[in-house]
Amino acid sequence: MSRLLLEPAATGALLYLLTRNPSNLRDQFSSTTGINETTLRNLIIPLKWLFSLGLLRRFHNAMTTLAFNNWQFRPQGEPWKFGDDKLSELVLITGGCSGFGRLMAKDFSKHARVVILDIQEPPEDLRVPNIHFYRCDVSDPGAIQSTAVMIREQHGTVSVLINNAGIARGLTLLESSIEYTEKIFKVNTFAHIYLIKEFLPAMLEARKGHVVSICSIASYITLPPILHYCATKTASNYISDGLRSELLTRYPNGNTILTTSVHPTFHDTPMLGDIFGKSSRTSTDMIYPPENVSRKVVEQVLQARSGKLFIPENEYYLSFWKFAPTWLVDLLIFARNKKRLKMLAKAASQ
Repeated sequence: MSRLLLEPAATGALLYLLTRNPSNLRDQFSSTTGINETTLRNLIIPLKWLFSLGLLRRFHNAMTTLAFNNWQFRPQGEPWKFGDDKLSELVLITGGCSGFGRLMAKDFSKHARVVILDIQEPPEDLRVPNIHFYRCDVSDPGAIQSTAVMIREQHGTVSVLINNAGIARGLTLLESSIEYTEKIFKVNTFAHIYLIKEFLPAMLEARKGHVVSICSIASYITLPPILHYCATKTASNYISDGLRSELLTRYPNGNTILTTSVHPTFHDTPMLGDIFGKSSRTSTDMIYPPENVSRKVVEQVLQARSGKLFIPENEYYLSFWKFAPTWLVDLLIFARNKKRLKMLAKAASQ
């Protein structure tokens, strides 16, 4: 509904109907809808505002898309060859044995060769000829370096790097250990830097590449009890933004490299259970299927687009959370915690 209200085609058509059309057509519209003439006249000013806001929104979206795609109307660099007979492109996915990573590996394997880095063994549905598994702890830069050498020797240049691996637990700052704090930052944040440093140089040389960062809506909001997770995802979001700026201004062929950060809300993955426990899965109104994320990421990569993906799209407004006044943020957190307690009580009674 909100999208329709900010759609210039819809509000513009109504404005034309109310201000430019013959009176007999307005009378017909009034009798059909049951809205009297006075009410229709009172709608004109709000419709003008909505029409103007819709045009501004269209302009903003167009300029944002242009900026994210390196201020180019067409992709630069070498052409992509997804889906060709040789499966020329190589997609590397960290944490590819479960959750979003598992789904992305399956979906990408229809269009490219796929390399998975993970510490757990791949499930049976990923044991197919064009999906290759390497056991690698991405929190260890030495392990990443040695694995990267093998990947380059055995498969060639990585075309698409998807930094997906992540961990999280529902722990407050005082409940968490130093070991856990170091581990979550290494996996969720430092690994992005380690992997970009390993594979970006070859992308620049090949004049083709895409770095995808699976961040989270937690990049923009901070909720108890996931302070560590929010901090790491905020950092990974800024790494993606900073990399884009460096590609535009510092590196030869930088305009040929695409960057995408992905910001899902709550989706039904094993990590959600690690954070909130299995009871969180009883709330169907706020937990979405993980296939939504995989589908959006694969579509973004195949269409050679840069940008920020908010999943679902209507959660984009949460990116403005950081600009909200403190008192409003507190009230929303209080309301969310109250809802959370009700969820837990309902789950306990079942």
